[in-house]
Amino acid sequence: SNTLLSDNSRLTSRYNADVWCGRRFVFDRKLHTATQAGSLQIFTDSFADQTTVVCDESASTTSQALLEDFGATIWRLPLVDGHLDLSAFRQRCYSEEICGVYMEPGPTLSNALIQQCKVDYLFHYIAQKYLCDDHEEDRINLGFLKGTNNLEVCNELRHMQYTRFGDDLLVRGHL
Repeated sequence: SNTLLSDNSRLTSRYNADVWCGRRFVFDRKLHTATQAGSLQIFTDSFADQTTVVCDESASTTSQALLEDFGATIWRLPLVDGHLDLSAFRQRCYSEEICGVYMEPGPTLSNALIQQCKVDYLFHYIAQKYLCDDHEEDRINLGFLKGTNNLEVCNELRHMQYTRFGDDLLVRGHL
């Protein structure tokens, strides 16, 4: 949710004037987005009813009601070691017949997803400007997510493909 609050992301696919929106998931453990919901595009655009906020079981019911008033759906999940249980998220997706999720996570969730082996395929955009947090625990260093700089145990993409978008480069492949 920190990335959403700082960027006010739309989480839609845009090509020329066409806009498409699938189911949008926001991982917001304590429903912090509720206080700013009226100014966030994902709760105020024409696709607001396609937004699902994933929070922990103890999150505020008042915040939940506020987000639901904007059209969002709330999924409450248990915590494991202080983080949302990603296996429970996967099970919930399965029960809702959602067979794949395209995620645009911030650095903390990115690391958790990869470290817990919850990623089957990775899209990694490389832009002219590369941002990286100075705090080691928040940094996404693709290739060194296992806490080592040893290339023998790093994560590796297979069957890589490259697509250029102007000055940006999308690198993708199986993880």
